[in-house]
Amino acid sequence: MPVPSIRQIRAADQPEWIRMLQRLYPDAPEADFVEETAAFLEGTPHPALAPTVVFVAERPGSSQLVGFLELSLRNYAE
Repeated sequence: MPVPSIRQIRAADQPEWIRMLQRLYPDAPEADFVEETAAFLEGTPHPALAPTVVFVAERPGSSQLVGFLELSLRNYAE
């Protein structure tokens, strides 16, 4: 079985990122994902909501994403 490649997200990945977010949070409005992902990709995310970096897993030989990781840094612990 081919192993997906891991890389940082790119602007062209936005539709796939939104697709995966919708599967993860089916009750959330798509418009929220469009706004939040666009802000992140444009470099203007909301500091309290946005991840610091996003990595994606890309299926070998395809541009289809099969997973993502959003990493956020906090100055406190829960």
